[in-house]
Amino acid sequence: MEELVNITDITKIISPLSPEIAGSLTNLIFILKTVGIIAIIFFIIQIINVTLNIIRGRKINDILTKVNEIQEKLGIDPDRLTKNKK
Repeated sequence: MEELVNITDITKIISPLSPEIAGSLTNLIFILKTVGIIAIIFFIIQIINVTLNIIRGRKINDILTKVNEIQEKLGIDPDRLTKNKK
């Protein structure tokens, strides 16, 4: 089984290469790290967004249930309020 290369050991791999290739590899590694961090932050924000949407949806359903109960008590036809008057 191959051993995984640690990021701190990457300098040992890059040092025998020519300076141009080593510089481009260093830049590439930096860009990949940055993209990875941005992706992690994006997924965390999306998880928070989904959680808030679920909570918001539950609150809307609770309000809708209460509105329907009030309409039943007042004897109002629920369809009458939602139909378009054309």
